Amino acid sequence: MFCNCVNKVLVFGTCSVVERLPHVVLQEGQQKLELLTANTMESVSLGHQSLMDQQEKLRTAQHNIQDFVALNLRQLTREKALIAAGHHELAKMTEDIKKKLG
Repeated sequence: MFCNCVNKVLVFGTCSVVERLPHVVLQEGQQKLELLTANTMESVSLGHQSLMDQQEKLRTAQHNIQDFVALNLRQLTREKALIAAGHHELAKMTEDIKKKLG
């Protein structure tokens, strides 16, 4: 009879542990999932910040390039006007020389 009671206690204890086991495993899994989620969100946040920094650098570089191109175009326009004025002056001088010679 004593042996039978001990067996019942052991069986009950074992059943109790087995019944709680999925809950414990689930709880551990949930904790791991929360940790992985937190790590993933931190990684995504850092990646996003890095992309924002790169975008700002690209925006600054693009602005600098636009300024440089605009300056070059203004300089080319002035040089073109000087060249045209020089050609006009040469044409006038050539015409004057022809008149004096002819």
